[in-house]
Amino acid sequence: MRAVLFFLFRPSAFKSLCLRHDFADSVLREGHIQSAVLAGTLSGPDARDEELVELRTSELRKGLGNAGFFFLGSGLLSAVIGVALFYKFGASPAWLSSILQMSGVGIILWATLWELGWHVRSFGGHTLPERVHQWLFRTMYCIGSACFFLAYAWATNW
Repeated sequence: MRAVLFFLFRPSAFKSLCLRHDFADSVLREGHIQSAVLAGTLSGPDARDEELVELRTSELRKGLGNAGFFFLGSGLLSAVIGVALFYKFGASPAWLSSILQMSGVGIILWATLWELGWHVRSFGGHTLPERVHQWLFRTMYCIGSACFFLAYAWATNW
């Protein structure tokens, strides 16, 4: 819980926590690092470790912000379209609202299962297949979310 709170509200404390955690994990998992610590030639993380933690944590924060932007953008656009449709045609029929909601949840579940089962990854995450996966995954989530917002905004009596 502390790590989550640090991530959200104290980024520098989160980076320090990550650095200590990653170093301790390396000592436990990698024999050559453990040997170096026991021999006294390595006492803690080095500058390269700090760079990696900085890169990973900044990418994680950026990803959270981008996800929020895409979610709010698709939701706001769909809600505006839903309100416009409501004023133009009246409330959507119950069957259409149900189809939009089921489509939304179906697309989101499909994207989630694809993400969970995806095993082609490189160290940097910048290969073309990985980038295509990211684009499609985010697009599917935005479309699924948009279906929900459209269904609710169109069915609501404004």
